[in-house]
Amino acid sequence: NLVQDSRDTIPLITTPAELKLQLGAILKKLPVDYVPDDELRGRLRGWEKELGDASTLEEVVGAMRMLEHMLNTKADEKQIEADESQPFDLDDWNTEGHVFIGKRLARGIKGRFGHVEHFVNARVVGWLPADESDYTDASGEQAALWHIIRDDNEEEDLEESEV
Repeated sequence: NLVQDSRDTIPLITTPAELKLQLGAILKKLPVDYVPDDELRGRLRGWEKELGDASTLEEVVGAMRMLEHMLNTKADEKQIEADESQPFDLDDWNTEGHVFIGKRLARGIKGRFGHVEHFVNARVVGWLPADESDYTDASGEQAALWHIIRDDNEEEDLEESEV
C-alpha cells in the first residue's frame, strides 16, 4: 500500500541508486521501531542492511523481493489467525485438494464505470470442481468455482480466470 500511495509521486527510476533512494523513503514510512513483533522488527532491520549493501540492480530487486516475501508471510500469518476467529460457512466447499487453497490474491474492485479503482487482499478458502458446481461459464459449460474471503470480510465466488 505504501508503494501504491506513492505511485503518483515516484519519478521514473532508472538506476539502482534511484531505486534504493525510493525504497529507503518507503522504509521510512514503515514504523519499524514500533512493530510489536520482535522477529519481524529484526527481519526488517536485516532487510534495511541488505538494501544498504546492494550495489547492483539485481541485488536491489532481490532486496525488494525479500521484503515483499517477508511482509506477505506476516500478513498470511495474521490473516490465518483472523480467518480462524471468523464463523464462515464452508460446508459446501472443498477446503483442500487444489493448489489455490490457502493462497492469497489481490482482488481488483471495480468502480461504477467498470474500471478497477482499488485492490483488496483475499485468501482462497474453498473450491468446487466443475462436476460439483452448479455454475456455468459464458459459453454455457459447467465451471469450477473458488471461494475467497477478502480482508474486508466480504466473501466472493470466482472463476479460475479471476483467481
